[in-house]
Amino acid sequence: AESKGCLCLFDIDRTLTAKPGCPGSRVVAGVYDNAHGGGPMTLSALGQGIGQTACGRCALGAVSAGSGGSGAMRSMLRGMLGGGPMTLGCGDSHNAACAANIARARGVDLQDVYFFDDKASAVGSFRGSGMNARQVSCASRDVGGYGLCGATP
Repeated sequence: AESKGCLCLFDIDRTLTAKPGCPGSRVVAGVYDNAHGGGPMTLSALGQGIGQTACGRCALGAVSAGSGGSGAMRSMLRGMLGGGPMTLGCGDSHNAACAANIARARGVDLQDVYFFDDKASAVGSFRGSGMNARQVSCASRDVGGYGLCGATP
Protein backbone atom coordinates (compact mmCIF):
# COMPACT_ATOMS: atom_id res chain seq x y z
CA ALA A 1 0.00 0.00 0.00
CA GLU A 2 1.17 3.51 -0.78
CA SER A 3 1.84 5.83 2.16
CA LYS A 4 -0.38 8.86 2.62
CA GLY A 5 2.35 11.32 3.55
CA CYS A 6 3.52 12.33 7.00
CA LEU A 7 1.75 12.67 10.32
CA CYS A 8 2.78 15.04 13.13
CA LEU A 9 1.29 14.30 16.53
CA PHE A 10 1.61 16.56 19.55
CA ASP A 11 1.09 16.31 23.28
CA ILE A 12 -1.19 19.13 24.42
CA ASP A 13 -0.24 20.24 27.94
CA ARG A 14 3.03 22.20 28.01
CA THR A 15 3.74 21.32 24.39
CA LEU A 16 1.02 23.11 22.42
CA THR A 17 0.19 25.06 25.56
CA ALA A 18 2.35 26.95 28.07
CA LYS A 19 2.15 28.26 31.60
CA PRO A 20 0.58 31.75 31.56
CA GLY A 21 3.23 34.46 31.55
CA CYS A 22 5.82 32.58 29.51
CA PRO A 23 7.71 34.61 26.89
CA GLY A 24 6.16 34.21 23.45
CA SER A 25 2.98 32.63 24.80
CA ARG A 26 -0.52 33.93 24.11
CA VAL A 27 -3.50 33.70 26.48
CA VAL A 28 -6.79 32.78 24.81
CA ALA A 29 -9.41 34.88 26.59
CA GLY A 30 -12.43 33.01 27.89
CA VAL A 31 -11.07 29.50 27.28
CA TYR A 32 -10.31 27.41 30.38
CA ASP A 33 -7.46 24.87 30.61
CA ASN A 34 -7.75 22.43 33.53
CA ALA A 35 -4.15 21.15 33.31
CA HIS A 36 -1.44 21.90 35.87
CA GLY A 37 -3.71 23.64 38.38
CA GLY A 38 -6.04 25.23 35.82
CA GLY A 39 -6.24 28.70 34.33
CA PRO A 40 -6.72 30.39 30.99
CA MET A 41 -5.69 28.45 27.89
CA THR A 42 -2.24 29.72 26.96
CA LEU A 43 -0.73 28.79 23.61
CA SER A 44 2.99 28.08 23.37
CA ALA A 45 4.95 29.55 20.47
CA LEU A 46 4.47 26.24 18.62
CA GLY A 47 0.76 26.20 19.41
CA GLN A 48 0.47 29.57 17.67
CA GLY A 49 2.33 28.54 14.52
CA ILE A 50 2.29 24.81 13.72
CA GLY A 51 1.61 25.61 10.07
CA GLN A 52 4.89 27.50 9.78
CA THR A 53 6.92 24.41 10.78
CA ALA A 54 7.97 21.36 8.76
CA CYS A 55 4.78 19.76 10.13
CA GLY A 56 2.74 22.29 8.16
CA ARG A 57 2.88 19.93 5.15
CA CYS A 58 1.77 16.89 7.21
CA ALA A 59 -1.50 15.69 8.66
CA LEU A 60 -1.76 16.88 12.27
CA GLY A 61 -3.17 15.39 15.45
CA ALA A 62 -2.77 15.07 19.20
CA VAL A 63 -1.97 12.25 21.59
CA SER A 64 -2.23 13.32 25.22
CA ALA A 65 -2.56 11.80 28.68
CA GLY A 66 -4.80 14.76 29.53
CA SER A 67 -8.43 15.52 28.79
CA GLY A 68 -7.82 18.33 26.33
CA GLY A 69 -9.36 20.82 28.76
CA SER A 70 -12.79 22.40 28.43
CA GLY A 71 -15.07 21.83 25.45
CA ALA A 72 -14.06 25.24 24.12
CA MET A 73 -10.39 24.32 24.45
CA ARG A 74 -10.86 20.98 22.64
CA SER A 75 -12.71 22.78 19.86
CA MET A 76 -9.91 25.32 19.50
CA LEU A 77 -7.29 22.53 19.47
CA ARG A 78 -9.18 20.66 16.75
CA GLY A 79 -9.13 23.83 14.65
CA MET A 80 -5.38 24.31 15.24
CA LEU A 81 -4.81 20.70 14.17
CA GLY A 82 -6.84 21.04 10.98
CA GLY A 83 -9.58 18.77 12.33
CA GLY A 84 -7.06 15.97 12.81
CA PRO A 85 -7.53 13.17 15.33
CA MET A 86 -7.14 13.77 19.05
CA THR A 87 -6.53 10.73 21.24
CA LEU A 88 -7.01 11.89 24.82
CA GLY A 89 -6.40 10.01 28.07
CA CYS A 90 -3.51 8.09 26.51
CA GLY A 91 -0.92 7.66 29.29
CA ASP A 92 2.77 8.27 28.61
CA SER A 93 3.68 4.57 28.40
CA HIS A 94 0.95 4.07 25.77
CA ASN A 95 1.69 7.09 23.55
CA ALA A 96 3.45 5.02 20.89
CA ALA A 97 0.54 2.56 20.66
CA CYS A 98 -1.96 5.42 20.40
CA ALA A 99 0.15 7.09 17.69
CA ALA A 100 0.48 3.82 15.75
CA ASN A 101 -3.31 3.38 15.82
CA ILE A 102 -3.78 6.84 14.32
CA ALA A 103 -1.13 6.16 11.66
CA ARG A 104 -2.74 2.84 10.66
CA ALA A 105 -6.20 4.43 10.47
CA ARG A 106 -4.82 7.15 8.19
CA GLY A 107 -2.62 4.88 6.06
CA VAL A 108 0.61 6.61 7.14
CA ASP A 109 3.82 4.55 7.31
CA LEU A 110 5.26 4.42 10.83
CA GLN A 111 8.58 5.96 9.74
CA ASP A 112 6.59 9.02 8.59
CA VAL A 113 5.09 9.65 12.06
CA TYR A 114 6.59 12.46 14.18
CA PHE A 115 5.60 12.87 17.84
CA PHE A 116 6.44 15.81 20.13
CA ASP A 117 6.01 15.88 23.93
CA ASP A 118 7.44 17.83 26.86
CA LYS A 119 8.08 14.69 28.95
CA ALA A 120 10.97 12.27 28.43
CA SER A 121 8.80 9.40 29.69
CA ALA A 122 6.28 9.91 26.89
CA VAL A 123 8.98 10.10 24.23
CA GLY A 124 10.64 6.98 25.66
CA SER A 125 7.61 4.84 24.80
CA PHE A 126 8.52 5.29 21.11
CA ARG A 127 11.87 3.45 21.35
CA GLY A 128 11.86 0.58 18.87
CA SER A 129 8.47 1.58 17.41
CA GLY A 130 9.77 2.72 14.02
CA MET A 131 8.26 6.16 14.63
CA ASN A 132 10.07 9.43 15.36
CA ALA A 133 9.66 11.13 18.74
CA ARG A 134 11.31 14.23 20.23
CA GLN A 135 11.20 15.85 23.62
CA VAL A 136 10.40 19.57 23.41
CA SER A 137 10.17 22.45 25.89
CA CYS A 138 13.65 21.47 27.03
CA ALA A 139 14.86 25.03 27.65
CA SER A 140 12.08 25.74 30.17
CA ARG A 141 11.16 23.13 32.78
CA ASP A 142 8.62 23.06 35.62
CA VAL A 143 8.55 20.97 38.78
CA GLY A 144 7.58 17.33 38.26
CA GLY A 145 9.49 16.93 35.00
CA TYR A 146 7.03 18.93 32.91
CA GLY A 147 7.76 21.55 30.32
CA LEU A 148 7.02 25.10 31.36
CA CYS A 149 6.66 27.33 28.32
CA GLY A 150 5.83 24.66 25.74
CA ALA A 151 7.42 23.97 22.41
CA THR A 152 8.90 26.52 20.05
CA PRO A 153 8.74 26.15 16.27
